[in-house]
Order: sequence, then C-alpha cells, then structure tokens
Amino acid sequence: MSNNESVEKLGLLYAARIEGVALATFAAKLKIFLVDCIFQQTREDDKGGQYNFLVEFDKGTFFITVARITDDPLVIRLRVFSPLARRKPDALVERLNPWLDRYYATRLEKGGDFKKRDEPTTPTEQHTGMYSFDHIQAGLAEYQRGRSRTGVMQMLDSSVIAPLLDEARRGRLALFIGGDLPAEITGLPSRGDLAEELAARRSTHSKIQFLRDKLDIPNLSPQPFDNLLVRLPVNRFITSRYDSKLTEAFEQAKRQVALVVENSDVAFALPDRPLLIHLHGELRRPTSIKISEDDLIDIANEKGQVVRLVEQILRTSTMLFLGHDLNNPDFLTLWRAVLRDLGNLAPLAYAVPSAPLTIEQREKWRERNITVLDASPLAVVQALAGRLELVGKPIEVTPIVKPAPPPAAAPFKRYRNFDLELASAGEWIEARVLRSTEGESEEAVAGLGGPPPRLDGIGSLSGLDEEIGYRLLPGRVAERWAAALATAENAGEGVRLRLFLRDEEAAAIPWEAAKVGERWPALRLQTPLVRYVPAERTTDVLRVNGPLRLLVVLGPSAEIGLTPLESNRERAGLEEALGDLQATGRVQMHWLEGSAVSRGGLQDRLRRVQPHLLHFVGHGEYDETTRRGSLAFVREVDGLREADWVSTEELSILLDGLNIRFGLFNACQTGRGAGGVAHALVRSSLPAALGMQADVPDSAAIAFAGGFYRALADRWPVDAAVVEARKFVQGIVGLDAPWWALPVLYMRAEDGRLFG
Repeated sequence: MSNNESVEKLGLLYAARIEGVALATFAAKLKIFLVDCIFQQTREDDKGGQYNFLVEFDKGTFFITVARITDDPLVIRLRVFSPLARRKPDALVERLNPWLDRYYATRLEKGGDFKKRDEPTTPTEQHTGMYSFDHIQAGLAEYQRGRSRTGVMQMLDSSVIAPLLDEARRGRLALFIGGDLPAEITGLPSRGDLAEELAARRSTHSKIQFLRDKLDIPNLSPQPFDNLLVRLPVNRFITSRYDSKLTEAFEQAKRQVALVVENSDVAFALPDRPLLIHLHGELRRPTSIKISEDDLIDIANEKGQVVRLVEQILRTSTMLFLGHDLNNPDFLTLWRAVLRDLGNLAPLAYAVPSAPLTIEQREKWRERNITVLDASPLAVVQALAGRLELVGKPIEVTPIVKPAPPPAAAPFKRYRNFDLELASAGEWIEARVLRSTEGESEEAVAGLGGPPPRLDGIGSLSGLDEEIGYRLLPGRVAERWAAALATAENAGEGVRLRLFLRDEEAAAIPWEAAKVGERWPALRLQTPLVRYVPAERTTDVLRVNGPLRLLVVLGPSAEIGLTPLESNRERAGLEEALGDLQATGRVQMHWLEGSAVSRGGLQDRLRRVQPHLLHFVGHGEYDETTRRGSLAFVREVDGLREADWVSTEELSILLDGLNIRFGLFNACQTGRGAGGVAHALVRSSLPAALGMQADVPDSAAIAFAGGFYRALADRWPVDAAVVEARKFVQGIVGLDAPWWALPVLYMRAEDGRLFG
C-alpha cells in the first residue's frame, strides 16, 4: 500500500458548528480529551487554521485533523484516519462521538463508511497537514525507542505538560497555589495537618497564633518547589497559603513582586511586575487572615477589590491549580464564593491536586471546566521548569527529585514469631519457649561459665559467637527452633526470634552475635533477632504519603569537655549514604547540630520538622546504680557551655505525642537493657529503637545507617531492615569483627511494620 492510499482511508468526516468557542480553544480541549492516549503530538499551521494530532490508541496509530471551514459561525471539519496502516479507527471514533455530541453538538454532516477517494484533493490531505510521512515515521520510531528504554511512555511530557507549556509561552498561564501541599514539598505542614488542632481553638486570636507558631518559621528557607515556582515565566500568582515563603522566594530570585493581601494593595498592582495575591491573607498581616467557613463565604464582601482582581485573572488566563485538595470543604467553600463562574470566565483550567481523585470525581470537575491532571504538583513544576526559560536570579543548584525506583519487595511477606524467654539463675541461663508454631513451654538451661561476654575491646568473634549461640538455644530449645524453621521454610515464611529478657544479667549478653549451627540468626533475613519489649498499647502502622522525614541530631562533644567527635565527617558520610534516598524523594533529612542540641533546641526542631525517624550521634552513658541511660546535650550557664545529661524519662516527655516511629542512637551504651536509652524509649514512647552495646567506628555506623534507611524506605519491617544493615557492615568488616553485632534492636511492634 502506498502512502497516498493510507491517507485516503477516512475514519470520520465530521463537520460541526461550534458555538462561542474559538478554534484554538476547541483544539486545546480536544488535546485534553486525548490525555489518556499513549502518544501524542500536536501541530498547528501558521495561521492557526488547522490543528493536527498524532495519537496511539487501542493498539493502533491514528491521525486527527481539525480544520476551520468558516469563522462566523465557527464551522470545523474533523477527520480521523490511520496514516500508516489499513486499520479502521472504530474505537477512537466511538470515543470521540459522544464527546463531540455533548460539548459541541450542532452536527451538520457526517461522512461515512471509510470512503476512498480517487485522489487527495489538497496538499493538506496529501501530507496529512503539517506532518510529512517521514516525520510521522520518525516520530513513531522515536516513540518505540523511548518505550523500549523505559518500559512505558512518560505521560507527563506529552499529554500533561504540552498545553501548559503552550499557555506559558503565550503569557496566558496563571497559577493558583493551594494550602494543601504536603510538608515534603513546602517544608511546612499542610492545612490538613493543622485542621484538627486549629478547629480545637475557639478564638480567632488563638487560631492565628497557632498558625504563626506552625508556619512562620524565620530560619526555614524557601524549598525547591517554591524556588522553581517563582522562576517560571508566569506573572500572575494566586495562593490560599498563609505563609510568606513565596514572597521570600521572589526576593531570593530578585523578582520584584506586587503583593496583594488586602483591598488597599490592589491600587499598587503594576502591570509590569509579577502579581502575588494572598486570597486568604498572609501571616505578617494578622488582620487579613480568613480562617472560618463564614470568613471564606463572606470573602467577596470583605475583600471585594481583591476578589474582582482574581476574577479578572480568571477571565484572561489559563488557570493551573496546584496543591489543592479538591474535596476539602475549604476549597469547596472557595469555589462557591469566588470560583463558581470559572466555566464562564476561564478559557482553560487545569488542576494538579494534592491527593488523587477517582474517575467520578475527575469527571465532576471536568463538568466545572477543570481538567484534573494525573501527576504530582512537584513533578509538574519541575517539568515546566525544565522546558521553559526561567526568569530571575538563577538557582545555583536546582534540586530535581529523580523518579523513585520501585520499592524492593520485603524478603518475606510474613514472619512467624518464636518467643524465647531468657533469665539468669546463678551461673546458668534458663531458656524457655513462650510461643512458637511448634508448641510452648519447652525449657533448657546452659552454663554461664563466668561473667557475661562483652563485645567492646575484643578484636574477633571467632569462638565467642558459638558460645553465645549455645546459651541462646540450648538442648531441646534448639530442637524446637529447628522444627519452627523447617515449618516456616515449607510455607515460604520467615521466623522472627523475639527475646524476652527477664533480668540485667540476661540482657547484658550480646545475643546478636550468636552463631547457631553454621548460621548467625541476626544476619539472616529469614530469622531477624529482636529484643522484644511487651507493652499494653498496640502499635499501629503509620501511613506516610511522600518521603520519610529524618531528623539527625549531631550532639556536642569537645565544646562541652567530652571526647571530640568527628561530626563533620559523620554528616558528610550520612549525606552520601542517603543521597539516593533524598534525590528520589524517599527520605527528607533535617539536622540539629552542636550548640543547638539543647533541650529547647530539640523540642523546637521536633515541633517544626514533625519527623518520622530520629537519629542521634553523640555521647551516652549508663548508670549501673540507677540503671538509667542518658544522652549528652548542651546548656549554657553564666555564659559558659557545659554538658547537660538528659535522662530517658526526660527524653520520653520530649518525644511523647509525636509520630516518631523509630530512634537510632549511635552513642555509647545506648543499647544496654533495663533502662538503657533504646530500651527505655521503646517501653515508654517509641514502637522501635536501636542502640549500641559499645563504640562503633564511623565507617561501620555510616554503612549501617545507609543500609537500614534504604530498606525502611522500601517499607520493610524494621527488624528485617536491621538485618539488611548488619549485612552491609559485615560486608565491610568481615564476620570475625564485632561491629555488625553491636547494634541492638528493641521493639514492641508486633509484626515489625512501622510505615505503610
């Protein structure tokens, strides 16, 4: 079949009169309608009289042309055909017809059953508009190469970004930034994060003060999202956020912005400057804040000039809503008060919501003239920034979040618990099976043979690991353990070895180093070993959408008279070890260092960051008399800094009520049982914590942290993540070195899962 023959296969010849819509607008809406097609290119002729679409749909490649026949009234001719194969576009025609009938339906004629003409009548038909056959074939070849490289075609580039790029380049794009953007993007809590506590406050004054405490953070720099946003070639910005980070980002970008918060500001909105409208007010002007539903309903009366300015922007711009929760009552109230006429005002409108919508919800907003795009706000802003010429002062380093790789599946979908009680009896260790799949109450004893072995100060585990293993699983207990392993292996499951340590003597033995037969349970993903802390309250899985927030505390040392620590090296090592996790948006790191590590400094940082994970590097101690652990903080007395030893009870108070699910304490003796830091915090506030039985070299500690947080970011159970981390350390130092066995995991989470 020749090229001309393929052109002559008409799929749909459709002429329609379009009431009140320009051809460009119709073509743009058609482009949006085709958003689900896998591949899309669009071109228009020099006069804007014809638009051409190349799409792949229903396993076929099709061409759509939209041409103007007359201007007043606008009559268009729409044709669908297959340019490269003899295939009828039935499915695509069936998809288009209801849409055309519904939105633009004054049908004049419909040409019919794939008619074949003798000759193409115009150059446009001969070359399918602005596409030559060489161009089409090259485009399809490039698409096939892209699909073979990536597995799927990235929808963001073609179907989402193209219309926004067109509007931005024409100077018609306006942005409406919502207050529902997550903290991972803005560095500040979203409106949803604050809603419950905000509702509990009765007076307007207390509500505003609460917002200032949470959102007015002087030392927090604008985040990459805001920095990119203000450098887009866009001059009209509207926001419902209360914070001032967008204004600060404009200042850093050296773009003079006209700030409109109240009616009196409207007169100073100059046409040659970017415009930033804080529709709900701005915290630096407390009287401008609109919080309650009544405030929002009455906003058109209270801020009439501001609202009219917003309506003017709606009439003349293509709107992009970023980071709104379209199902939130606040947005619906805003819709009723200000945006209800959007369908009549805005030529085009798109939304990138803060949370995904169902198909039904998307269709509901489409009826309101808002097309919901299937992408994240950050991804859209980054894609726009990567394709448009940015304005303002260049960003020295623009952190672009890479696509996160698919999470590595946990090694076992289910772990069975093997609960083992260990207690000292004179020079013996009594071991009793509390629960297993093979039964209970199996008891055995093993000789202690002198003081409990310690790992600090030894150079090799050789021989010691077997001695500890014999005490861990003696006699009949070992037989029960072997039977439980065999049963689990047959079922494709793991066995979690949970130790219930009844006294200090039993807790002092480094069970993590145990070698049982030819294997070390603490180094096997099938048999993670944990020190279990029974608790009355249950531990629920915390659902986290977005990155895990990690607060790293680098404690004081030489400045308070303690042994110097290489904090700079530790920080550099952690940043390198977790660099991929940060770059792919799976972990977000925050820091508290040196002289700022005081009780008040930690409390303030915890409130502002709201971390999921706490990582402490510094000095710790354990009082043998009181059996209490503590960490070294700093305090200032009479202008001099000194050590402030914060006890586990005091730490527990600081951490209470937060969503911290895990603490890693890289400090001396934080792994001690019966009151040590990690043990005490699990007993009082944390679902899981890890401490050290002795000093760990920096290289081993950094390797451990990198392996652990990568597995945890993949949502592995915390005990399996610890095994993965031990294996990283063992791979560096070898089996005989004790460093992989020094970390001690305490846990009260029943199945080890902390995050969903």
